Amino acid sequence: MGLLSVVETFGLLLIGLRWVADPQLQAMIKLDHAQLQTVMFLQLAVGGHLLLFVVRAKRSLFEPPYPNARLFWAIVATQIAAVAICVLGVGVRAIPASAIIAVWIYCLVWMVVLDLLKLAFLRIIAARDRGMARQRLSLSS
Repeated sequence: MGLLSVVETFGLLLIGLRWVADPQLQAMIKLDHAQLQTVMFLQLAVGGHLLLFVVRAKRSLFEPPYPNARLFWAIVATQIAAVAICVLGVGVRAIPASAIIAVWIYCLVWMVVLDLLKLAFLRIIAARDRGMARQRLSLSS
């Protein structure tokens, strides 16, 4: 999951660098390099916390057990603070609301992708373990 999260982060960075250099994309959402740094800050804050929802259980994040209320509300509070920092430009260059929404959509899509990859990986591991158990059983017979 960690390696895939790095891919997620660098994917957004590559998109952002392309965005900053392309006048047509700049016409949609104007971003400079300092604002791209803010976008990356927000992606790390959002993506990192959403990853907690993905890896906390061996089932889909959309199935019970759901996160503890303390964990959920701590993450919500942190995300409100991160968005406020990005909107107000506290210690970073402020970014438009459209960029914040785009980062959230990007991270939510990646959360679903990571969850699907986690489930596929767990199925592969379970099949391998069943095969190894059958092999051990046949060797002991």
